Amino acid sequence: MKLVTKDIVDIYMKTDHTNSWLDHYSNSVDEEYVCQRWLRESAAKRFIYEVIYRSLFDTVSKQRVLDIGGGLTGLTSYLAGKHEYVLADILAHDHIDEVARLTNAVNREFVYNQDWLGMTEEPYDLVLANDIFPNVDQRLEMFLEKFIPQCSRVRMLLTWYDTPRYYMTKRLDGDEVMCLLAWNSSQIREVLAKFESKIINCDWSLFDKSTESVFDNGRQACIVEFQGNLEHI
Repeated sequence: MKLVTKDIVDIYMKTDHTNSWLDHYSNSVDEEYVCQRWLRESAAKRFIYEVIYRSLFDTVSKQRVLDIGGGLTGLTSYLAGKHEYVLADILAHDHIDEVARLTNAVNREFVYNQDWLGMTEEPYDLVLANDIFPNVDQRLEMFLEKFIPQCSRVRMLLTWYDTPRYYMTKRLDGDEVMCLLAWNSSQIREVLAKFESKIINCDWSLFDKSTESVFDNGRQACIVEFQGNLEHI
């Protein structure tokens, strides 16, 4: 477990590998992707990206990877070309038509424009979820229950708020307007405790540390890795 702090991000900026990867593998069209713009604009997001994805850049062996909600960037087609990489994303920030250029680049379909819950049960070396749980998607426990049994590792970013934060939202399948309260650290700990034996380098104390947020909206963040039930496939 790794808490994302300003000090850690400042140290990361001495190398900034994610920015170097973007420069090397992207073209001018890729710069229009929303997720790519977020990476370019935020050192914290680039640090998090490196921690979560770096093993896929470093390894020479092909990995079977499922990326939940990873979005589209100039690095997407590179990962899909190097690995058996699959992206499950509802594409809230990009249009489905933009997927064709990426799939043509690697000559295979690898983007599934759907909710992760509907993905078929297949074995993976690595399942990734970068900045999705629990405040974009509150089904954290369901996610871990589904994917820990069918992979070797799960690596994810979890975010929370130390002070209450909420959003007025509207259902896509109905007329109700609902108030969505973002999670706090206690709620995350309650779920993670059920999977404690699977957490690599578990450190509950990081949820008790009061640190200045690396994000403009004040959310706290930590990177957590889980040991899956499968050996490397």
